[in-house]
Amino acid sequence: MQAHASSIRPVEPLLRRYKSLLKTVSRDASLRARHAADISVVLREIGRWLAEARVAAASAAVHAHAHVSEFAASSLSYRGRNAGEPVAVATVVDNGGDDDDDDGDDEEPEPREAWALDRLCDALLVKGALVPISRKSVI
Repeated sequence: MQAHASSIRPVEPLLRRYKSLLKTVSRDASLRARHAADISVVLREIGRWLAEARVAAASAAVHAHAHVSEFAASSLSYRGRNAGEPVAVATVVDNGGDDDDDDGDDEEPEPREAWALDRLCDALLVKGALVPISRKSVI
């Protein structure tokens, strides 16, 4: 499933920027107002990255139909299912028209969104991504 992972820009630089800003603000609370706009910009960029990742996941699922079962298995494992279980897969292309009423029930994310969130979580869990590495650990 690496084919479309390379088609989206890396999220790590955005996370580093967010971490740097929050570190600055947490050290000196008086800087919060000065950096509020920068923090907002970085959060919007992360939101854009998620949207790009959803699009990349959708285009990969549509264009590489042979990998759809792998895509579904990875997204289902995100929801707590075992990736090795057999999966029935149907490819659906959503053009953005949302005719149903969404009353905010606890619904599982669609496979594209689950895949994007899974990639974001992977980036967050990398050692040193948000929590700094102690100086003792740095070689």
